[in-house]
Amino acid sequence: MQKIANLPFKLIEILLVVGIAAMSLMVFLNVVLRYAFSSGIPFSVEVSRLIFVWIIFLGAILALKEGAHLSVDSLIRWLPRGPRLACFWVSRALMLWCCWLLWQGSWVQTVINWNNLAPISGISVGTMYAAGLVAAAFMGLIILADIWRTIQDMRAGRADAGLPPEHAAGAD
Repeated sequence: MQKIANLPFKLIEILLVVGIAAMSLMVFLNVVLRYAFSSGIPFSVEVSRLIFVWIIFLGAILALKEGAHLSVDSLIRWLPRGPRLACFWVSRALMLWCCWLLWQGSWVQTVINWNNLAPISGISVGTMYAAGLVAAAFMGLIILADIWRTIQDMRAGRADAGLPPEHAAGAD
């Protein structure tokens, strides 16, 4: 079951590698062509920018799943279990709210720009904003899964009730 749950994240990792390779190759070739041959690849700027936006959002999804986002926990680690747990719940609620805001804004921009085509590549401008939709959906699901694990740990009476390691550092 865990392998099936990790399949979308493996796909995201593959997309990141392919995207970084494609973007790097396009930019490198464009620079060489411009300086060596006074030429260039016209669509490479638009396509590279689109790939870059998708790389950022897909990378943020993986960082959230792996707990790799920056955090400052110097206060949290000194709190007793109750206030630490309260901080956990407040932070997850705020994160879900931010996912909702990202979803709303990305949805509006995707719909508005879906029929607008980039001038050189002809790719829909809405595909750039759709990256926010994918990120908001995946991040929301990751946060909900984190909340679910915490609830299950609380029901089982586990120490620190499934708090992430950064919140359990100063455990009682």
